[in-house]
Amino acid sequence: MARQALVRSFLWELAALRLLSPHRRVRLLRRLGLVIGERTVVEPCVHASSPRVAIGARCYIGYNAYFDAHGGITIGDDVSIGAHVRILTREHPIAPGPIRHLRRPDQDIDRPVRIGDGCWLGAGVTILPGVTIGAASVIAAGSVVTRDVRPDALYAGIPARPKRDLPPGLPVAVPPPLPA
Repeated sequence: MARQALVRSFLWELAALRLLSPHRRVRLLRRLGLVIGERTVVEPCVHASSPRVAIGARCYIGYNAYFDAHGGITIGDDVSIGAHVRILTREHPIAPGPIRHLRRPDQDIDRPVRIGDGCWLGAGVTILPGVTIGAASVIAAGSVVTRDVRPDALYAGIPARPKRDLPPGLPVAVPPPLPA
């Protein structure tokens, strides 16, 4: 069992390396249990804490994205996720008493994150547990999303707040097809 865990850990690290082509990286991540749609591009240094990730077709996952996927992450089709984006699904209560930073893993709370079709998450965005991002929304770079995001809207800031509505039906930027 320990050997199997070691091999799995090695494969996760291998998938993050730059020496793999995007096509081979996606194939390896699929073998590790992630569900990844056709024509999706995953850049190097992407990490997931669990294989509970489902990524739609024609998505782009930028360099150094981090998926804390204990609660499950569902990403729709035609989604663009910038570099250094963090999607978190696990939280824990604040401990009572004088040492509030102590936590017990048995008290962790896992809440899924859902990202709708056609969304764009700018570089450095953080999505907190339990958030649903409506279809065709844009989250500005560096924003921290603490609540659900309505469809066809631009959100920005810490915490992310709606800045304006976007016209529905805007064309979605689709990554180029992967070489075989």
